[in-house]
Amino acid sequence: MVSRETRVYLTGLALSVTLVLLTGPVLDTDLNGAVGALVNVLFFPVLPFLLPQLYLTVTGDEAENVPPRTRVRVGFLVSGLVVAGLYAAADSGTPGRLVLGVIAGVLLGSLFVHEMVLGYRSSSLFEDANAE
Repeated sequence: MVSRETRVYLTGLALSVTLVLLTGPVLDTDLNGAVGALVNVLFFPVLPFLLPQLYLTVTGDEAENVPPRTRVRVGFLVSGLVVAGLYAAADSGTPGRLVLGVIAGVLLGSLFVHEMVLGYRSSSLFEDANAE
């Protein structure tokens, strides 16, 4: 029997492939442009990976072994790394590269800030301040 998590990931992947096949001929955009960069980010890391992770975070049940915070961390980390890879592959000087850099910075920066806040809250200094 296929697990619920696997079905959610396969649905995200199928949705991404279907949208690429349906909108690919219609979008006729330069993949190095700003719109092409957004299309790349939407079809590759967001639909097949980040949205299923966030969906499983919101609708997760208590029987799952993966905590919701871990799902969010992994979703942002993998999506940020994929976008950073797209940034590295883009031609220099194109507007799409700037868009990809900003998106990668936001994804990885939000993950860094999230980890920093959690580390601060778990420190003994913060716990002692809440004890009083």
